[in-house]
Amino acid sequence: MIIAQTQRLTLRHMNDSDVEFIFDLYNQPSFKENIGERGIDTLEDAANAIRHNQHHYTNLGYWLYTIELNQTGEQVGINGLVKREQLEHPDIGFAFLPQFWRLGYAHESSLAILDHAKNLSLKTVLAITSPQNQASQALIRKLGFESRGQTQLDENDTVNLFRIELTT
Repeated sequence: MIIAQTQRLTLRHMNDSDVEFIFDLYNQPSFKENIGERGIDTLEDAANAIRHNQHHYTNLGYWLYTIELNQTGEQVGINGLVKREQLEHPDIGFAFLPQFWRLGYAHESSLAILDHAKNLSLKTVLAITSPQNQASQALIRKLGFESRGQTQLDENDTVNLFRIELTT
């Protein structure tokens, strides 16, 4: 199911065709450094992660989506909204294969995700970044999020917290 299309990108529900892509993305050193280890050690783990996403599409109406290039259909990253127990509102989350960094895809897809959040009648969206992830912090600020300091997701995970109020 397609969630949004931009000039260059299609955002769609993850499906079984994404298993190898998700495995590759989640095992990039940059992903593990900036987002964390997610236990995607096998293709079966990737398939389970996709099923987890599909469960949330049904129950929440959102989660993480696969991003493809319109011209080629190549999978380049993920973007979407995640609802964590530790946070009051959903937060935007994105990750791209390193060869697709600095091409504007994160910004373009994040604008589409914020529009999607409005369509879901969400009023507030959060963003979290690891303290050392300057590139993501710059993007989050460019999107209009305001810093809310730091918060603890768990005893070992301090993150920078950002917030945006959506207007219709």
